[in-house]
This record gives sequence, C-alpha cells and structure tokens, in this order.
Amino acid sequence: MLIVNNCQLKQFYQECQKDKYIAVDTEFYWTNTYRAIPCLIQIANSKQSILIDLVSHRLNLVYLKEILFDSDLIKIFHSARQDIELLFYLFKRIPENIYDIQLSSLVIGYKDPPSLNTLCKDFLAIYIKKDNQNIDWRNRPLSNSQIDYAIKDVKYLIPLYQKVNSLVLKLNRMDWLEDKYSKLKDIKYYNQKEKNAWEKINFKPKYTNELKLLKKFSEIRERISKRLNIPPRHLISDSNIINICKYNKKNDDSCNFIKDQKIFKKIKKIRNKEFCKDIKTIATLDEQQKNKLQIARQILQEKSKLYNIHGSLIANKKDLENMIKENDKKLLLGWRYQIFGKYYISLTS
Repeated sequence: MLIVNNCQLKQFYQECQKDKYIAVDTEFYWTNTYRAIPCLIQIANSKQSILIDLVSHRLNLVYLKEILFDSDLIKIFHSARQDIELLFYLFKRIPENIYDIQLSSLVIGYKDPPSLNTLCKDFLAIYIKKDNQNIDWRNRPLSNSQIDYAIKDVKYLIPLYQKVNSLVLKLNRMDWLEDKYSKLKDIKYYNQKEKNAWEKINFKPKYTNELKLLKKFSEIRERISKRLNIPPRHLISDSNIINICKYNKKNDDSCNFIKDQKIFKKIKKIRNKEFCKDIKTIATLDEQQKNKLQIARQILQEKSKLYNIHGSLIANKKDLENMIKENDKKLLLGWRYQIFGKYYISLTS
C-alpha cells in the first residue's frame, strides 16, 4: 500500500500499537553526493506493508517518528547500517530496539553476511527477484514492479526474524552479537564520521607521523566533502591521501595533484610541520609476540570451524594484535574467553 496522505499514515500508526514488532527498509539515491537522498521508507506490521513516498508526497512524518522511536516495538532490518544512517539524517536519532537479521544470522552458521534472497530461500522457501537494484529511486511515478520490489524488502522480515531469532536463542548466542549491535547503534558513527574516516582507508602507516597525518587529512577531506555534498573520493582519492601521508622527503611533490590552492596550502603546511618533527616508528610485534599471533590465528581458525561461524565474529587481526600487546582484554573476557581466550592462555602461558 502506497501512503499518499497523513490520514493513512495515522491509521497505520494506530494499527502498529497492537504489534510487538515492525519491519523497516529504505530506498535512496546515493550517487555523486556525500549524503544519501531519501526516497522511500517501507514498513510492515503483522497485517500489511506500506510505502512512504518521500519524493512526491508532503507527509507529516510525526506518526512515522512515533513508530520508529516507540521503545516497545522491535524494529527489524536486514543489513541495517545504511537504513539507520538515513533515518538518523532525517530525525537526528537512532531507532530503539533494533534487530538486524543479517547480523544475527552470523551466529547461526552463515560464514558471510547473507543476502535477503538467501535467507528467504533458506527459511521460507521463497525466491525474491532483484531486478530493480540499480534504479534511480528519485524518478516518479513508481512502476508496479518497483512497488512490488520495495514491498518484498519488508514483507518477509517479520517471519524471518521469528525463525532466525529462535535459532539464536536456541544456541544461546545472543551475547555473541553485543559488539556488533553496539557498533550499529553507536551515535558517533553517524554524527562524527569525520573523526573515524581514516579507518576506511586501506593504509598501514609505518610511522607515528604518518598515522597522525592520515587521521588529520581524512578528517579534512570528510569535512570539505560534507560541506560540498560530494563523495570524499571525488575530492581526493584514497591513493592520493596515502601518498601525502607517506614519509619520503619533506618537500616532495605528493600534494601537487590538489588544484584548489587554499586546500593545497593547508595540507602542505600540515604535512611539512609534521615531518619536521622526529620520525618515530610505530612499534611492531617482536619475535615472541609473532609466535603468539601465529598460535592465536590457529586457535581462531579451529574454533571458527568448530562453532560454524566466521572468524571475524570472534576476532580480527587487530583484535589479536591488541590482545598480544596487552592493549585490550576483550578476547579474554565473557563468551570469547570461553570459546577462544582460555585455549590461547593455556598454549602461551
């Protein structure tokens, strides 16, 4: 059902008060802009699925807001990160009681995040066509096939939730998902993206100076891109960010690709100032620590196979290195200790 007026939206809101959960999805346009352009919000309750058109109809979204931020309703998503980012952009809040089916499926035997189509086939014996994945959702009117596509993205989430969650509870692995959900609901990801932009760049600095520059230049690029509403990589590519962060010589030409003189001078000044300081190497693992890392990797591989999960759910390379350097005890606490940490301790003590 396509919602075209506030009365319809109010009626749907009232019906949702009788439910324990709703399913949520969004459609947006995200090409050549910093922010996604919201186009459609799909919501399903136990009886029907609706489409809220954010392009053609001027709706008062107060009832949508009441639904999304009702603390008594569980909001079911599939691959929720971009949906939540869009909702945060609209309402400056993150919905409460979030359940991400894709995230939760990682503790019940899926080695990689499964698509909605995969989950529907595996649990509901339903095949969903994905013919409209690359369309421009700004265009109106919506075709019948687009409406059908958008509805199917939420129509099956509630029955999937019931099946997936029952397995998670049966395996007693709900606490295995706490880290994933904490990151998903962390408001800093959505309102402080500039500070964390450096983490998305595939570069491992050798020197502390390089790391400082990586953080600084990534933040500068993010702030300018946000102001101009263009993708960060369209302003400065990742490879160019890496080149201007690398230590070669103080006055090389690594910044010459920057055409904007104001940006060029700012980045050049910061770079020269940082490399005028002492060049300090980032500490690496010694031989004993490398041996411990090899043992940790072997245990991780064995336990991932034993519990039929992707190894990254327990730990990634950074987690293992932080444990060995004694910078983080996450792997030696809670459920991770029970399935990984105690075996690591027994082999390395």
